[in-house]
Amino acid sequence: MKYLMLFLIKLYWFLIPAHKRNKCLFKESFSTIVFRIAKGKGFWNAIKVFKKRKNMCVPNYEILAGGNFSGICIKDSIKIPYQNLSITVQAEINFYKSCIVKL
Repeated sequence: MKYLMLFLIKLYWFLIPAHKRNKCLFKESFSTIVFRIAKGKGFWNAIKVFKKRKNMCVPNYEILAGGNFSGICIKDSIKIPYQNLSITVQAEINFYKSCIVKL
């Protein structure tokens, strides 16, 4: 099963180039982390990671750029810290931070 999973992920990477895939909030994309875990720790651990990341992978998110927390808030108030986000999303947060007017 492990090798089938690794093959399917590689096939996905081949058929859908990186520039055509959805953008990921995390530094390590959904398919990359599942591939890494499957390769290193086995099929069942990869399934656990798959389920966890699937629940966190949503197209709608809210940028939190003020107060004590900078990062992203996704469904059910799950917060992802700034340092765990992709460079693209970090740049977006920095843009919003620069737009905050301090009175």
